[in-house]
Amino acid sequence: MEAVGPKNMPYWGVDLLLSDRPGVPREGPQRPLPGAHDLAPQPVESKVLTRADLARPTPVFSTALPPWGLSGLLRRLAYRYPDNLVRHWMLLLLADRVDAIESAVVSIGRRIVRRVASVLSLLGVTRRHLAPAH
Repeated sequence: MEAVGPKNMPYWGVDLLLSDRPGVPREGPQRPLPGAHDLAPQPVESKVLTRADLARPTPVFSTALPPWGLSGLLRRLAYRYPDNLVRHWMLLLLADRVDAIESAVVSIGRRIVRRVASVLSLLGVTRRHLAPAH
């Protein structure tokens, strides 16, 4: 049986020269497209969670739903670690699950409060209308 190696492969080394590589234009320095412009950084008005290796937030980020509760604490803890560690991602996954449970508890609590308020208002209206006149 013949040994498999570079000399036995007919196309081995065809892309050793940069000029022969199909992706050469992408390997060079990037040039902006005509008419393109850089985004001005979005102003930071509240605490934004960013990766440990970033000096400032990315050009576009959201502060619409700031982290809160136990899930927010887990997210803040996760962003203390670099994103190449599994610990970072596992804490973020756990924070997502905890956030889902927190949201469900808050939703159920709001429904209970609304139902109790509607029952109490119905009882108040009924008692007022059914009370004997003095």
